[in-house]
Amino acid sequence: MKRTVATTLFLLLAHSVSAKECPRSDAIAAERLTDSMTSWRAMYTAFQQYGHCYDGPIAEGVTDKVVHLLATNWETLGQAQQFIAEDPSFQTFVIRNIDITAATPELDRVVYLATHRCPKSASDLCKQIAGAAGER
Repeated sequence: MKRTVATTLFLLLAHSVSAKECPRSDAIAAERLTDSMTSWRAMYTAFQQYGHCYDGPIAEGVTDKVVHLLATNWETLGQAQQFIAEDPSFQTFVIRNIDITAATPELDRVVYLATHRCPKSASDLCKQIAGAAGER
């Protein structure tokens, strides 16, 4: 029991030390960049620059952009895969930003696309997308 508690405390401390803080100036810049997230390239660029800031209220805007991009530009999923191949943490970012705060019709469309129109090369990604979009 003591070992479990010690391990948990160590992991929490290690995470808090390694997590990059988001200064106010970065938060403002990140929020402004959210509006330009109209392609996977723009989203990946914003993630690289300010990924440490996309939490809390700013994350809601990102969620709208991720879900909208998936719902309306599904054919560009291959571009997202390219960025994920370069930086697997981008996949975590994308999946984390698919949630119930997005518009329900778009979430429904994303579930449909991920389950019925998934490229074979993206089957694991599609399962994660469908799972995240279907959690309501």
